[in-house]
Amino acid sequence: MPHNCSRCGATCAGVPSVRPAPDPEIEVLLCTNLPPSETQEAFFRETRRTGKPRLAELETRIADAQAKLDVLLQERDSLIWNLQRCTDVLNPVRRLPSDVLCEIFAHSMTGPENSYSYVGGTKMRSAIISVPCQWKLGKVSMNWRHTALTYPRMWSM
Repeated sequence: MPHNCSRCGATCAGVPSVRPAPDPEIEVLLCTNLPPSETQEAFFRETRRTGKPRLAELETRIADAQAKLDVLLQERDSLIWNLQRCTDVLNPVRRLPSDVLCEIFAHSMTGPENSYSYVGGTKMRSAIISVPCQWKLGKVSMNWRHTALTYPRMWSM
């Protein structure tokens, strides 16, 4: 028998609904230790008898819906990952000409400053052997490495 969705008002055909117990009667019985009348007991037994298979059906449908949702979530995560990879590939830094990269490299070469690090806003001398800036820049990408290795001014600073 068709009924309306309690949230959106849409007609839901083919989805049987379990009759709820009469609210005032069940509330009174739940708040006291009084036994139900024969009519009430018959109603509650019938509700349980018809409700258990319906509950099992709902559990199955929920499990099916959850499986479909899991597939959609996995597909979404895969698409997000793929879109991010496309964004990374299209990054404008990849198109920087070598002369612009060389200027950036030259500005990054600050001499002795490279052997210091900042911890909590305090300038501290690095306890480990500092890797020269040229090699750090060369680790960014193959293009940056080639540019760094072939830029003579960078190695004379």
